[in-house]
Amino acid sequence: MMIQAKVAAALARLSGLSGTISRDLPRKIEWIKKELVLIQCCLEDAVSKLMNGDEDAKQWVKEVKEVCYQIEDMADNVEQLEEGRKRREGNFFKQCVDMPGEMIVIREILSHAESIMFTIREISDAGKRYASQPPDEVQYEYQESSFVDPHFVDETNIIGFENELKTLVSLLINPEKKDRVVISLVGIGGLGKTTVAKKVYNSAAVREYFEMSAWVIASHWCTTAGLLKNILKELLGLGQKSYNNTTEITLNNLEKMQEKEMIEKIQELLKVRKYLVVIDDLWNVEIWNDIQQVLLNSENGSRILLTTQNLEMVKPEEEPLSHNIELPLLSDEDSWELLKSNVFGSSFSSSDDDNYKSIIDELEPIGRTLAPTCRGLPLALVLLGGLLSKNNNYSAWSDIAAETLDTELTPSEGLIPYNTKCTFEQTAHEYLTILIERRLVQVAQRNGTTGRVKKIWIHSVVYSWCVGQAQKNGFFDIVENLSERECNLLDSYNLFVYNGKLDNAFVESLRNPRSIVASSLEVHELRQQSFSKLHSLRLFLLENSHFKNWKKLEEAFLKMRHLRYLGLRKANIWGDASFTRNLTQLQTFDARGPFVTNIVPEFWNIQTLRNVYLTGNIVPTVTSNATRRLHKLHLELHIPTNYDWKPFLQLLERQNELAFLTIRIKGNGTIPATIFSPFINQGNLQFLKLDGRLNPPELPASTGLPSTLLELTLIKSHLKKDPMKVLELLPNLILLRLEYGSYKGATGMFCSIGGFPKLQELKLDGSCKVQGWKAEAGALPCLVNLHIMAYDFMEKLPEALSNLSSLKEFHVTVYEEDSSWLATRINQENGDDWCKIQHVPFVGVHLLPNLYFTEKPNRTFSTANAYIRHLSV
Repeated sequence: MMIQAKVAAALARLSGLSGTISRDLPRKIEWIKKELVLIQCCLEDAVSKLMNGDEDAKQWVKEVKEVCYQIEDMADNVEQLEEGRKRREGNFFKQCVDMPGEMIVIREILSHAESIMFTIREISDAGKRYASQPPDEVQYEYQESSFVDPHFVDETNIIGFENELKTLVSLLINPEKKDRVVISLVGIGGLGKTTVAKKVYNSAAVREYFEMSAWVIASHWCTTAGLLKNILKELLGLGQKSYNNTTEITLNNLEKMQEKEMIEKIQELLKVRKYLVVIDDLWNVEIWNDIQQVLLNSENGSRILLTTQNLEMVKPEEEPLSHNIELPLLSDEDSWELLKSNVFGSSFSSSDDDNYKSIIDELEPIGRTLAPTCRGLPLALVLLGGLLSKNNNYSAWSDIAAETLDTELTPSEGLIPYNTKCTFEQTAHEYLTILIERRLVQVAQRNGTTGRVKKIWIHSVVYSWCVGQAQKNGFFDIVENLSERECNLLDSYNLFVYNGKLDNAFVESLRNPRSIVASSLEVHELRQQSFSKLHSLRLFLLENSHFKNWKKLEEAFLKMRHLRYLGLRKANIWGDASFTRNLTQLQTFDARGPFVTNIVPEFWNIQTLRNVYLTGNIVPTVTSNATRRLHKLHLELHIPTNYDWKPFLQLLERQNELAFLTIRIKGNGTIPATIFSPFINQGNLQFLKLDGRLNPPELPASTGLPSTLLELTLIKSHLKKDPMKVLELLPNLILLRLEYGSYKGATGMFCSIGGFPKLQELKLDGSCKVQGWKAEAGALPCLVNLHIMAYDFMEKLPEALSNLSSLKEFHVTVYEEDSSWLATRINQENGDDWCKIQHVPFVGVHLLPNLYFTEKPNRTFSTANAYIRHLSV
């Protein structure tokens, strides 16, 4: 449960305190730690009683949680005081000036510690009724768990729905049915509707049959306008990361569209194309009635596929061209087969290993007993499989069976205790790994370079359960459409707030929250008495929010000394960020959207800073105390040609852990070619994106580039010399993007034998002399994916294609008006370029529609992928 993790985290924080600010503090800390360990022994019994409705246990657990928050506050104050002392070392004058204020703070900390001791003594005495047995010894240090690669569910192995799959495919692919057909997959949550739909949607036969496709998720909170926006985004190909830096223009246009305009664009796309639109998890009949009128029936074989729990969503008697497919619960036999597949993997049936088979034979009787407890629900079987797969022995399965039989299987997950031995990123990755292993989340997208998880999905059933448990335990509250009526002394320490006003009435109703995650709020001017309610905030996210008076609110931010994460993305702020000088514990500052005119020197002195995202005309002022711990740095600079880069380069030279760097130039400024030099000897920079002219317009020698680079993206660099000669010597580069205007030389590019020894993915803009690109046999030996964006017309495909022997996928993007030219060039019978690509197993042709231009567009300002047609070679 979350309370156990909270106590473990409090113990870890106390163990990490040195207590050097006072002789009395270490004694108090040790006493608190011992009492916390005693309280730990009572938690399991107390939580069990709480879950059974015991109000006394609920109140006791709540008091434990509150004292843990108080311990966290005290630890923060101690660490801030000790950090201040370190900064003043060697400055005798400043030490003397600050001494009176420091003594006041020390007295406050000691007083706070005594208050905690008094509270925790009462809690400990009250909790003795929950104690099972006292601990033999006190252990404060967290023992690290071992983590293994997650064992993923094989979505291609769908058990129990074979007939439904065949029926669904036959309804989708039926050349004789020219009218638009609506098909709905119906079943209760966790039954596998989305999995079946994904299986069909991603099949080669279905993808090749339709000219245009879109997958969108509806769910409870969806609106008609939101669903229309997502449908249009998918049809335009903006659902995935774009290959082109001009995509933001299209996304911005999309965000500003009114509902009527979105409808017109969708219908313009669909009126002449055979399309498939999948709407997953649809609940609202009114929204469906709105959407189905937008999706035209052009009598060309188009289809709409819905997944829903509502059998009445589509009524065949009212919609003759519709079909309902109801998914049944799994039989006991199918349940065991699915459970076995998730525990042992899809290859278990074909294994010749006798030991492997003997393990399955031994565990099968218990497994066949456990499987029916999931009541035929695939999701429950997947969750159970995740648990059993970590304990492949008879004894462990017997214990699980004893706990599970005669009860309905529900997820029950503990949180990983606080780990002082890992970085923030490592700890977060370990959390995610365990969630994936237990099948509580599914991987939606991985980084093509490192394989790390970028996006995840959570099933609606699991989501609802998690939200219910979190709210039940007081972990967070969700507040929607905030009004004065709802401001009734909100008791939660963590809040998710949507749509409303963040004003005095709301803030003063709070109880010292630790985190506020908000979207689309009106943020009003706050009174002085409201500031105290926000002083304990660790996370404050105000995405896409409108500030009525930013200058007046800066004073409130000055009081938030404990902030770790401050998110102001897409906020309407224009000015300096002087308030950041007091945020001495800040780890992440996301100001992508606000225009920051200045960053005070004290900001870069924050030693805890890890991730910084800024937009504006910032000139960093670097001192000897500047942080060395940046992990990600993302800057969008609106700068003149005479911009002084020296302070920024000095900041980069100090970084020992910087792994991600993005610099995007707006205006007439340029990026100095010396930008690479700070990283030559640091050995950590892995992801680099430069969007803007290099000055001078050339890359340094390969020895001047960081050899640690895994991903490199260059946009509008205007290089005059062939970049391949330098870049091909990078020993670890896996992904290279040369986007619009990155190479402006007079000749084509050339790759020599052995060049790019590890490169797996290459994306080239047609403006980069790609037509004349050549490669020796043996160049790019590991390249498997090549994408050429031919936004500028090319007369032929590059000669280099012929020598890329390892290539598995070749994608080319052209405008619709150029599609006939391309089809002629790559025609298998007599195409002039067929010989260059005949060895490639898969060729994808991406066509761009002309939606936003009345005249022939400038090719460098494309829209986005409207649809994909795969030509199997």
